[in-house]
Amino acid sequence: MTHEKTWFKLAHRGLNVKNHHRSLDPSKRKCRMCDRANETMEHIITCGRARPLWLNIHALLEEMGEPNLRDTTSTEILITLITNTTIWGKPASESARATWRIALRQHYAAIVRTETENKTYNWQEVYLHTLQSLRTVATDYGERVKLKTERSSLTSKPWLPGHKQREKAEPLLWIEVDGSYSVDNKIQDHTTRITAAIAAKRSRTNRNTLGVRALPPRPFPPNMG
Repeated sequence: MTHEKTWFKLAHRGLNVKNHHRSLDPSKRKCRMCDRANETMEHIITCGRARPLWLNIHALLEEMGEPNLRDTTSTEILITLITNTTIWGKPASESARATWRIALRQHYAAIVRTETENKTYNWQEVYLHTLQSLRTVATDYGERVKLKTERSSLTSKPWLPGHKQREKAEPLLWIEVDGSYSVDNKIQDHTTRITAAIAAKRSRTNRNTLGVRALPPRPFPPNMG
């Protein structure tokens, strides 16, 4: 429900953005990410600072085999997040909807932290938190299915997850007939890549802070064969 609340507020124009505060001086209604445009409900989704986040979310869903995704223009991304529909205007899979809503929640929380914790918005950290939350949500669901299967096996009426329930969880979560499960390995692949990117960025920042020039890469040794 925590993830649902942020999406519900976006869909019903209830998110707390600066442009809703008419008592604020116009100069203080700027976006907390870019500090250029007015912070509206539409802008916090279409802001250039957040665009890499949505592109990575889109790429993840494509890699997991999600069909009929809308394209990646700013307008289509906004429509996707509000309606959670495919290019045909039909509801996307539960995996896609969960991914978009979790990403939106993490995105908005990061915007709020720019004020409450005086932190700069960082799309890479938002994406990492999204992936971690996705794994947690998927694992929690998988564990509940597994536990229900194991407990029912001790009764006179054993229960096994049916085809529809298993299909409903895909592609984020793959549930077997016996109740065992696995989270799509693309989640871990993306987690590894974004973690490495964050670490590399911090390393560069630390070097610049200390005034140390980054050394050029060492050449590969000559081919001895």
